[in-house]
Amino acid sequence: MERHYFSRNIVIYFLLTVALFQNILQGLVPFANYADELLLLYMGFGIFMRLLTSDKGQKDHVIMIFLMVSLVLYGIVSQMLSDVPRELPAIVTDIVYLFKIFVCFLGADLIFEGKTADCRKLVNYLALLTKIVVIAAFVLMCVNFFYDLGLSSGVRYGWKSYQFLYGNPGMFSQYCIGFCLILTGELIYKPFTAGRKLTMAMLFAVWLGSMRSRAFMTVLIWFVLYYIFIYKGLKDAKAVMEKLRKLLRPQYLILFFIMAVAVGGNQIVRYFGGEQDTSRYLFMTNGLKIMQDYFPFGAGFATFGTEAARVYYSPLYYRYGMNSFWALKEDGTQLTDCYWPAIWGELGAVGFVLMGTLIFFLLRRMLRQSAGNRWGAVCGILYVLYLLIGSFVTGVFSSYVTASFIILFEVIVNTADKEE
Repeated sequence: MERHYFSRNIVIYFLLTVALFQNILQGLVPFANYADELLLLYMGFGIFMRLLTSDKGQKDHVIMIFLMVSLVLYGIVSQMLSDVPRELPAIVTDIVYLFKIFVCFLGADLIFEGKTADCRKLVNYLALLTKIVVIAAFVLMCVNFFYDLGLSSGVRYGWKSYQFLYGNPGMFSQYCIGFCLILTGELIYKPFTAGRKLTMAMLFAVWLGSMRSRAFMTVLIWFVLYYIFIYKGLKDAKAVMEKLRKLLRPQYLILFFIMAVAVGGNQIVRYFGGEQDTSRYLFMTNGLKIMQDYFPFGAGFATFGTEAARVYYSPLYYRYGMNSFWALKEDGTQLTDCYWPAIWGELGAVGFVLMGTLIFFLLRRMLRQSAGNRWGAVCGILYVLYLLIGSFVTGVFSSYVTASFIILFEVIVNTADKEE
């Protein structure tokens, strides 16, 4: 039976393998550019088949699908009322871009639910790959410190920013959260041995070597969660759930916020303080202006801050003078360096509320799934906080990396025994 399941899902093994190295492979293997789209199609097909074969759906699934459909229809109305002309391919691309991770999440949730043994086999395989990557990255980082191997880009805090074989340090940092989920998720059903601790330490070393504020923040959060859920010795799912409820109280959320500001405060001031023009500051200020100018509907799909607005360069960038900034010109390097400003600009005030509600149900579902196990809780809270923090500085909820890793997250949470 398990062998049959493996043969039917060999595509998942293959596509998740490509996903771990997609950024590296994109310039070498043309197919790699479409790995996330193929995962999207696979997960979308999984949702379709479950709708055909199941006589009832879970409440969270129904609500999320309803919100997605509502947002698509609302966005089309916004487009019709907008004075910003957009081609049909741009609109379709933008819809896929904005809702990719939600489809991937729902599909993976339905496909992997209850497949504990198969999910463990898949995580074992991915953990082996991850350990090879982490060890290689650590060794080469040590060598690169003395002999320049071309594996760094720029200097932060007086230290070369390590990127390994990925496109830039920021992108490498994005992949490190996936590596961290895999190595932490393996501990749901395996002991935290000395070898696994050493590999985790190597991961943290190369991750911190990227010199990104989110890396510092996320590693710090991992250790805080380790102390709360593992070191303190929670014994069962009931204790984990109770601790999770306590952590969601306002005073603890404020504490996490203070930690985030303490670690990344200088970058927050740099990007959003207004003392100098940055792409993120321009997106934030102009996103608010567009939301106000096109109140309450927004300017419509493919008009601001998204991949489609980059590929089909939006007229709004000329209208609001953003094209004069070097990184936001046509073919600029930072044309998707935002998330919430893109929602403000494209979908307006109402769309912002609807998208915020959709993300709330997504993150709530993730936390509920991970709360039955100590290490699962570490994975769930870590990734939820990472996504929330990341959404304020980049398009993490529409990233091709997130689309792949949110599937990976579903595989991981389904490795836990239900009665643990």
